[in-house]
Amino acid sequence: MKNANRESGIELLKVVAIFLIVLCHISSCMSASTEFSTAEWYRDINLFPNSIEKILLTFFNYCGFIGNNIFFVCSAWFLLEKKQNRKSKILKLEVDVWTISMVYLAIFFFSNVRFSGSMVIRSMFPTTFSFNWFVTAYMLFYFIYPGLNLIIEKIPRISLKYGCLFFVFLICLWTPFFQEWSDFKFFFSYPLMWVLVYFCIAYLKKYHCETIKSRRFSIVVLCIGIVGLLAEITASYYLGSTTFLIGTNGMRWNMWWNPLHWFIAFGSFNLFRTFHFHSRFINRISSLSLLVYLIHENFLVRDHWRPFIYIFIHRYHGDQVSLWLLVFALLTFIVSIVIAFLYQITIQKFAYRMIDKLCNGLKRLQLRKCSKA
Repeated sequence: MKNANRESGIELLKVVAIFLIVLCHISSCMSASTEFSTAEWYRDINLFPNSIEKILLTFFNYCGFIGNNIFFVCSAWFLLEKKQNRKSKILKLEVDVWTISMVYLAIFFFSNVRFSGSMVIRSMFPTTFSFNWFVTAYMLFYFIYPGLNLIIEKIPRISLKYGCLFFVFLICLWTPFFQEWSDFKFFFSYPLMWVLVYFCIAYLKKYHCETIKSRRFSIVVLCIGIVGLLAEITASYYLGSTTFLIGTNGMRWNMWWNPLHWFIAFGSFNLFRTFHFHSRFINRISSLSLLVYLIHENFLVRDHWRPFIYIFIHRYHGDQVSLWLLVFALLTFIVSIVIAFLYQITIQKFAYRMIDKLCNGLKRLQLRKCSKA
């Protein structure tokens, strides 16, 4: 595996990140997703009495954005060092997305599970319909990052600095506090958000590399993110009724614009990259991260299989929801790793070999045309 010889600090962080994403997906369906609000087993976070249980459940739901942001920061740091993208990488990613989606569709079809025609179409074209939104957004970003690197290389330091400060203000300060009461709306998409964050990471890496190398700096940034996020949640539930600026909904802060998500992501990345050790086991698990993401969060699995577990938790462990959701997330994570490993050594191995042959054939054909010209 290409990850086998990497240092394991950042790879360990990726493993943590994918678990956070699994934990969020498992928790949100039962406690925060409006899609299931009428189900017997649904437990609305806002209806819980103020307690540690309520804060934990809310924090679980925040873990998705945190995990996604960690993955992006890890990718962005290394993409800044590259000049061009690899088309074969996108092609292989698309093959994984499509294959896993079709395998699930076939399993549910032959299991006589009823689902709509629109679900069949979405399963057949998972990227087009953003079946896994993070993958679709990453593909779009991957195509444009060489152009962004060229801009970063040419733009003056002062312009990059003030550009980053402006976008930080626009996204992290204006949007959460003024958008609800202002006529000005800042429309958003994830690739756009990543472009802005990419420029900020580039500025720090290019001009403040020595400062951010400090483990102390990383711990401070990480603590600001974690403590600040818990303070936001707690303040919403316990103080929200006294001021409209906070509000009583703790999930309000679980948004793309929350800077504390990025504090946690960047602080943890900087901290983990100072851990210098090598573990083939961790690196192998890390290499399965994308497959774990695709396997555990398929819409068919979420809608037709997962509710049986939620019913069990609701009926027999309703007073310990956060604990049992944590256990369910851990089991889902482990099972997804096993399935991802089996997929990797069978279907993916064959598919990637075919893609490599196709890409090499196209390269040879292009060389022949160039030589004739």
